[in-house]
Amino acid sequence: MVSADAPLKEPGYNKAYISLLSDFTTLNEPVIDATPALGEAVTIGSNHTWAVGKGPIEVLVDNRTLEVTGQTTGTYGSLRMNYAPKIFIKGDGPKVLEMINNLLNEELVLFVQDGCGNAQFLQFGCDCSPAVVEKGAFASGTLKGSNAKGYELTLDAMCKYFYNGTITKR
Repeated sequence: MVSADAPLKEPGYNKAYISLLSDFTTLNEPVIDATPALGEAVTIGSNHTWAVGKGPIEVLVDNRTLEVTGQTTGTYGSLRMNYAPKIFIKGDGPKVLEMINNLLNEELVLFVQDGCGNAQFLQFGCDCSPAVVEKGAFASGTLKGSNAKGYELTLDAMCKYFYNGTITKR
């Protein structure tokens, strides 16, 4: 059993990072040139800055249960995408439970590696529209053929970006 705050040692798991919106001193947005290239409006190339002593919470997520759905919301002329990233945070114990309880009613930004072997992260949530936990569940025992224990969180996020900056851990 690997707890959520352990070093990554198991295949099939990636690191993800969850930050409280209030922990940022600078949460960058995409910088769009006068003649923007396709994709520029959803790519963040500069580093975010966390307050002194703050930083993202590093967790292990199960690649087999990592899921992001998106659907349009609004009416014609003002449609936009609404995303629901679902992550399974592996682990159980006092620290993990307290972390989950502390995240449930907070404004968040989620960073998940895109799984393509590079340093790019998918970022869900932004300064003007942070991600929030929509629902959560605890699973113990068999999860898709494993003996994983952990917490499944589904977030609600209106912002999705490709973050190419650095993640500075606590």
